[in-house]
Amino acid sequence: MRGPTPRQYTFGEFRPKVDIAEDGGCYHVTAELPGVRAEDLAIDFSGNTLIISGEKKPHPDEPDDVYHRERAWGTFQRALTFAQQIDENGIDAVFVEGELRVRLPKTGSGKAKVVRIPVRGA
Repeated sequence: MRGPTPRQYTFGEFRPKVDIAEDGGCYHVTAELPGVRAEDLAIDFSGNTLIISGEKKPHPDEPDDVYHRERAWGTFQRALTFAQQIDENGIDAVFVEGELRVRLPKTGSGKAKVVRIPVRGA
């Protein structure tokens, strides 16, 4: 039986998986970032949107002649917009062992305003 033949693969960009939970006073965001180093990670908040960005770099010993590749790396960005106003000064983030946890406390100002836009026919 012959071994696998080397192939060239074009693989997708690295896109972290994200969970968002909500309790009475906070949103809780958990992102899986395996292989990402803390110094290659940035977290920003603007206009009620949390932006998680960074870069997952290949291991320096990664061989060039890989037969099959499913792991991805590269730059990434996830933008998450929240319906309720967030207390920007109370946001807290912890990054441990490839898992990012961000706590976003809600303000007491209530939910964001919803505006219904009428749709005209052609």
